[in-house]
Amino acid sequence: MLKKILCLILCFSVTLTVAACTNNQPIPEDEIFNPNETVNIPQKENKKVDLIKIPCEIKNNSGDTSTPWNIQDEDTRMVQMLLFDSLISLDENYKPEPALAESVTTEDNLLYTVKLRQQAKFTDATPLNGEIVVSCIDAARSEGSVYATKLQNITDCWIEEDGTVKILLKNADSMFANMLTFPIATRDENNNYIGTGKYRFVKKDDTSILLERNPGYWGNASSIPNVELVQLPSQEIASYSLKVGNVDYIFSRLNDIDELNISSSTHPVNLNNIIFLGLNGRSSVMSNRVFRQAISYAIDRDELVKMVYSSKAAPTLSPFNPSYYQKEHLNYGQQILKAQQSIKESGISNLSPLRILYNSDSRTRTTTASIVAGHLGEVGIPTELKGVPSENYFTELGRGEYEIYIGELEIPDNMDLSHLLYQGNGYGYGTYCSNELLETFQLYRKGLKTAEEFSGIFMEELPVIPVMYRYGMVAFSRSMTFDVHPTETDLFRKMDMWQ
Repeated sequence: MLKKILCLILCFSVTLTVAACTNNQPIPEDEIFNPNETVNIPQKENKKVDLIKIPCEIKNNSGDTSTPWNIQDEDTRMVQMLLFDSLISLDENYKPEPALAESVTTEDNLLYTVKLRQQAKFTDATPLNGEIVVSCIDAARSEGSVYATKLQNITDCWIEEDGTVKILLKNADSMFANMLTFPIATRDENNNYIGTGKYRFVKKDDTSILLERNPGYWGNASSIPNVELVQLPSQEIASYSLKVGNVDYIFSRLNDIDELNISSSTHPVNLNNIIFLGLNGRSSVMSNRVFRQAISYAIDRDELVKMVYSSKAAPTLSPFNPSYYQKEHLNYGQQILKAQQSIKESGISNLSPLRILYNSDSRTRTTTASIVAGHLGEVGIPTELKGVPSENYFTELGRGEYEIYIGELEIPDNMDLSHLLYQGNGYGYGTYCSNELLETFQLYRKGLKTAEEFSGIFMEELPVIPVMYRYGMVAFSRSMTFDVHPTETDLFRKMDMWQ
């Protein structure tokens, strides 16, 4: 039954456009609010919402081989969050919470035990069991799955006599539970994929699919009885459709600077995407640790967050996401005097302009490079901007004819920073790390060092310079006063509390 949804949904229409409206009419004097007066202001009645509409493309299911694990389109996976649950859910601070797994435990961070939630059932009343979970783990880590990379550390999984599921890793990972966010699904008697989620499939026509609240849901029931998946004429009108009420809820990763503003109610979604200054360790200047610290002191991260991402990002000095529950809050402001002092202590003089390489096709990268150059100029470090089009960007990185590059990496939810610390194709260009830093990182992965201990050594060494972590965004109709709590792995988290 629910396989129809996977077959029919190809992609969401979530391309957001700027919708900036201003009203220059003067406010009548008698309408200006006086905070010293108490007035009776009529309150709008908050009406309960019975249905929300989400944009999607609906197509014929002929020849479709979609599964819950091989869907490439990110927006289609958004709908799956309504239909399929995962073993673990992550909160806004990347802390694992029980979902279909009642608990996930380990003694050595190599062998994990997953105890399943006994009351969970699929929409055809099939009980959740270890056999289904093991088959889903195998499907999620198989070739062609979008989850294969995040689960490549698994070497084996099996069912114990008590019904628990065992997962054996190749390398110890104290944060492995954070990776158990893939869909758990089985097939019904008609060979269609079904889940244990908040909603179940009801019907479809040529332009929409209707979902209804799952009466057998194991958790708190959604506060919205129905969801309609709506066909739009084109992706370009998604934000307009939201504005006029044709759809009610959309998500964007804000990859484009034009998506940063939208005339609607919005809520940020933490992304694990770090924006950083990559440093060419083969350069004699950049191999100087004290000079690298000077560059970090010179950067005004707060200004970059505001000017580049319209405050839809979080500044960071640490390589970890500032929202990460194991991290402490730090001061991110520019420190000009410390930067100037570090330049003197570095012993570097007669400095040639530092070449800053960036992707000139990206407005955010271009703006970032320009502002960074200004910050460095304030402390006496000359720069030369080197913008190249996207098709040449990685070739230029490989050539190494730069001192700094503007980079971005998506960090896995288990906070594995390997791609920042190790050189490799597509990441870590020019990176050089000491043995002490790499050993401390491995001990952190094994749970033998804390995130703070690793961060302390990292910020002394600075093989790369962290700048900020980007946000995504959900946007919903202004007529709705939803109290949303979205995360990247569950955009409909705590839906029972929305209204």
